[in-house]
Amino acid sequence: MCVRSVVDANAFGHLVHTSRGTAGDQFRSWIERGDGMIVYSNETQYGIELKRVQNAYLLLQHYFQSGKARRIARSEILEAQESIPSPPIRRSDDPHVLALAAAGAATVLMSRDQALCSDFGNTSVLPRIPGAASRRALPLRDRPDDTRGRSLRRQFLNRRRCTSEC
Repeated sequence: MCVRSVVDANAFGHLVHTSRGTAGDQFRSWIERGDGMIVYSNETQYGIELKRVQNAYLLLQHYFQSGKARRIARSEILEAQESIPSPPIRRSDDPHVLALAAAGAATVLMSRDQALCSDFGNTSVLPRIPGAASRRALPLRDRPDDTRGRSLRRQFLNRRRCTSEC
């Protein structure tokens, strides 16, 4: 099964950051190697947030054209959003990101939002995907990368590889 991922709007800047060894650089390398794919939407709240960061939007369009991203339809996201619980079970304020992850069967999240990262891995919020590894978040920080952070991200991504076509 191919490892699908979702990138939260607060991590779009990381996704398009061009410095070598950064979180975005490592994540893009992982996608470009074919070890994962990004799920995204041009519609719903996610699409609105994505279009505000033109470089991220263009990168995801490029990945879509090269088969490294999968666009999820609005109807699938809205259907999935109906099953996302409300607070206090859900701690984050991003049900649209969780719905995108559910509709796209994503098991990796790239985000700076700790509450969203927690919800993403919580099976009370997002049920497990049969036959897939458990959901894990790749949490990011605003401070500059340190060597330990780069190493941990590399280990995190290297443990998640596609075993078949998506």
